Amino acid sequence: MKKYFLLSVALLLVIMSVCASSMAIAAARTIVAPAQITNRQIPTKTAPFIRRTLQFTLSPDVLYAGQTSIGVVTLMAPAPDGGARINLSCDKPLMVSIPAVITLAARQSTASFQIGTTATSTDGVVKISATDETGVTISKPLQIVANAAWPELYGLTAPASFSSWETPAVTVRLTKPAPAGGAVISLSSNNQSLLVVPASVTVPAGQLSHTFTIRAGSFSASGNATLTAIYQTSTKSSTIQVLNGSSVTRLSGVPAYVKQNSQANGTVTIAAPAPIGGWSVPIYVRDYTYSTTPVAIPTNVIIPAGQRSGTFTITTQKQKGTVLIYADAAAYQKTADCNEISKCQRFQVVGQPALELYDFVLCDQNGANCKPSASQIEAGKTIYVYISLGGPFAETYTASLTSSNAQVAAPAISSLNLGGNNGWYNRFPIKTYAVNATTPVTISAAIPGQTTTIQLQVLPGVMVTGVSVSPVSITGGAFATGTITLNKAAPSDGLPVSLTSSNPSILVAPGSVTVPAGQTSTTFIVSTVPVLSKANISIGASYAGAQKTTSVFVTP
Repeated sequence: MKKYFLLSVALLLVIMSVCASSMAIAAARTIVAPAQITNRQIPTKTAPFIRRTLQFTLSPDVLYAGQTSIGVVTLMAPAPDGGARINLSCDKPLMVSIPAVITLAARQSTASFQIGTTATSTDGVVKISATDETGVTISKPLQIVANAAWPELYGLTAPASFSSWETPAVTVRLTKPAPAGGAVISLSSNNQSLLVVPASVTVPAGQLSHTFTIRAGSFSASGNATLTAIYQTSTKSSTIQVLNGSSVTRLSGVPAYVKQNSQANGTVTIAAPAPIGGWSVPIYVRDYTYSTTPVAIPTNVIIPAGQRSGTFTITTQKQKGTVLIYADAAAYQKTADCNEISKCQRFQVVGQPALELYDFVLCDQNGANCKPSASQIEAGKTIYVYISLGGPFAETYTASLTSSNAQVAAPAISSLNLGGNNGWYNRFPIKTYAVNATTPVTISAAIPGQTTTIQLQVLPGVMVTGVSVSPVSITGGAFATGTITLNKAAPSDGLPVSLTSSNPSILVAPGSVTVPAGQTSTTFIVSTVPVLSKANISIGASYAGAQKTTSVFVTP
């Protein structure tokens, strides 16, 4: 019994010793509130200490000098009521800047901080360390690439112009792939009311370019804006014309003259291709001649999607008159005489042509300095006559010209175009030829469906009555004198007489000679070349279609 009693006492002493040790350990782990917390009642109860395992990341962990990285610390358990402090440090403070401490609020398990880098000409690796309140430290390497390795902006590709209803694409391009974390390109517009751009775009890491869209602002008049892109120290810019797509830039294609009871087309052009569904442009009409407009014109012109212009049809009625068409309301309200030519066109509604020949005139040799003339002319002279359609026409008419006696008088040309850009009237010359008595000639002009005539009297005029050469027999190589004789004195501007030789290789005569004003004759010189045998050669003198000849002998 004594033996068992002693064993029981020993066991009891062991148990008491173990309990005392447990209580001492528990007392040692009692949490005491920090001294700086004064606005809060210090807990009267103790809480067990829980070790918070720390995690730490850097994003990115490779970057170019001058860029920033974000560090993130994470506790495996939320911070206590008093929060948690994380101490930060680095082994190369000249290359990076970080806060010394970050604080996690109560029940917060994650906090981030910014790591700034400074310019450097050499690559380097910086060790960033985070230490929690329990003394646990985790370090991460941050690789910094020297400034010289930065990519630069290589190009900014933007449209030269776009319309208010478009959102065109713009592309920024780097000289080399973007670094880790991407390359953030700053963007700006010098006129936000015209051109709206994002504040920045990012070229993804490892990529050379990035494409984004721009849009028009809120504006009424087209204009230019400059888009600027900046990355690090490089800048690119592009000037872009932003168009009010709905604004009319031109009204064109309407003929200056449109016949009554017919049709003609016009074209309206806007500043930019029409949007999906097309675009409707209103048409305004003003008439100066009648109280009712002598045309039928659509009130709107539809420009198809993707197109910049649309056509419309003008249908004229029986009335004649002047009409103005506007494709811009402001132009219509502003002016009544098409001062804004690009948005207004004037045309005349005209009737059928009335072909007419009238008014003989005499002109100088160049066809200028013309003076009215009677309907008669001395043979050998040229007289002009006017031809008319009776008014302007958009259509071109070809008038054929003929004579009832082309041996006496005939148009110098066989046809003449009138209308359109040729004008609705003109004049043409009529040449006359020698006659022995007054001879009437009918000159005719014709267009499809119409013919008109005019009478001309051709009077006997100055004529060549003879030509002679002295001596008649000429030794080859010698010269001789020729004489031209007229039936009466030459007119005030002289009389040109044409001369010919039947064998110009032996006897050469001048091509023509002018009989001076008031004279009835004149002389000329002929030259010869040596010959081996006698040659009989004719010399002719002609004017107004009448010719006189004489024979000359050239001897060895």
